[in-house]
Amino acid sequence: MASSAQHSYLTIHGGSRHGVVVHIRKTTTTVGRHHSSDVVIDSPSISRRHAEITYSGDGYFVSDMGSKNGTFVNQDNIGKSQHSLVDGDEITFGPGEIALTFQNSNLADVVRQDAKVTEALRWSRLVVYRQAD
Repeated sequence: MASSAQHSYLTIHGGSRHGVVVHIRKTTTTVGRHHSSDVVIDSPSISRRHAEITYSGDGYFVSDMGSKNGTFVNQDNIGKSQHSLVDGDEITFGPGEIALTFQNSNLADVVRQDAKVTEALRWSRLVVYRQAD
């Protein structure tokens, strides 16, 4: 029987870690290219210390850590401000080659939603490849 407990997750879309689901377990979760980051994204557009996701009693927030290419939530540049996250928000870095989807829900729901996103990406790539022929 699945638990109905709410937990927070990040699902990675794109890059070598596509489809990986990361459970947010700490008050501050770091995202960057450096190996000491909690979520390592190995891409030249990602700064070594790119962003932080923090939890307070008011919820989850993402902040850019002075990156070169910026941090975006749902395609809006958050600048130097701290941006509140809600279930389903897409966080991108720089030109947006790699995205993290923030989810504050049951893990079974996260896995089902990730399967839909993966299928949509597969079909969109198939269409792009066919257009190139």
